[in-house]
Amino acid sequence: MLGFAPITHMSAQNSKSQNSTSQANVNGHLSLESVIKKYKDIRNADYVKMDGIILGMAKLAMKSEGELPSSAVDALKKMTVLDLDDCTWENKDAFRKDMTDALAGCELVLEANDEDDKVSIYVGKMTETYFEDFIIYESKDCDLVIMHGKFPVEALRQMVEENID
Repeated sequence: MLGFAPITHMSAQNSKSQNSTSQANVNGHLSLESVIKKYKDIRNADYVKMDGIILGMAKLAMKSEGELPSSAVDALKKMTVLDLDDCTWENKDAFRKDMTDALAGCELVLEANDEDDKVSIYVGKMTETYFEDFIIYESKDCDLVIMHGKFPVEALRQMVEENID
């Protein structure tokens, strides 16, 4: 069973200076997009980008299964998944270091523990009413999921409240 713990109170004041994950270089840090570009083609990496009709089908499934609030699913524009689980430890170690740098411009909002895995959930730029990009990162196996879009803050609050034990 997943155990969730909220990390912040989702204050826009703490993150108004933060930038979207799609910028090439954010305040001297790597962007998530540049990290993905760097690692997506290495040996044994699994990379998937969902948009268009494939994303449309995924959104229908998400709505029918109630995985996310409807407003969050509607705001989803693209999904990116990168999995380095089968890569060398050298590549994983370098990826973890790059992710630490790239996530410095994001706000950690939730951590979930499931046996040996710790999943961290971040958001990009946040204002009083919306946040850009929903980032799910598991550092042990080097799994990264980015849900790109401009999501209502209320959807994030709903997800946090529904998933806290």
